[in-house]
Amino acid sequence: MKLFFMAATLRALSDGRFFRRAFAVVLAVVAVIVGLAGALGVFALFAALTQYGSSLPSEALLGAVIFIALLVVGTYMVVHTIGLRARDIVRLPDTGFTMIPILSIFLKLAGEVLACYAIIGGVSACVLSWLASGLSWRLYEAIRQAIGPFAQFLPIRSFIGQGSPGWEVLIPALAGLLAGFFQLAVFYLLSEAVLVIADIAVNIRHLRRRADGLATAVNSGGGPGAPKTPLSNGSAGAARCPSCGAPADQGSGFCEDCGAVLTATRKE
Repeated sequence: MKLFFMAATLRALSDGRFFRRAFAVVLAVVAVIVGLAGALGVFALFAALTQYGSSLPSEALLGAVIFIALLVVGTYMVVHTIGLRARDIVRLPDTGFTMIPILSIFLKLAGEVLACYAIIGGVSACVLSWLASGLSWRLYEAIRQAIGPFAQFLPIRSFIGQGSPGWEVLIPALAGLLAGFFQLAVFYLLSEAVLVIADIAVNIRHLRRRADGLATAVNSGGGPGAPKTPLSNGSAGAARCPSCGAPADQGSGFCEDCGAVLTATRKE
């Protein structure tokens, strides 16, 4: 009866369809939230520029415009990446595992999002530091007083007021690129490690089934002179194990899945 829906529900939970769709919807919602937050940030910055832009130095005004452009690019990168990974989750095949493939994609997504923010942040800091080379020492003193003892680590410290930036402005961009690369590498490694663990579990499961089949065959008297179970032919003529139905090699003496003792038969 259709009123009894729990069997279909449990099947959907077991084969991962429910979780794949649920996580894909969650990622789609997160992508929308990130996009709206980025749009609001761009709108707020444009409003501030419209109101106070006339009183800002030309370098600061140009820096704000470039920062807004980088914010738009960064928001697009993150939103599109989340959308692509949501699609990947929906398209996951049935592998016998419910959460492990989803976890693998989430780990990749985490590394990609962190890398996007690291790269955009490093490039933004590089541009702002380069533009800051034309600012006055008065503005630098205000920044130094605001951040206290951390002012000595500012990349603009050694060249501000000298009229031309030095190589120090490249430090934030290089740091962002390196941070993004290592974040990608670490999270991709974790993602692959999860899949490797899953593959090991699958192989152990097959080995156990094969060992159980061999033990059953030995206990039932299956030996060199004992009668062996003939292979059955599938609908397409492929040989299959009569015990578990898995495809079997014509020349193999045992089923690779369950370990049943086999004997080859000719396909009609």
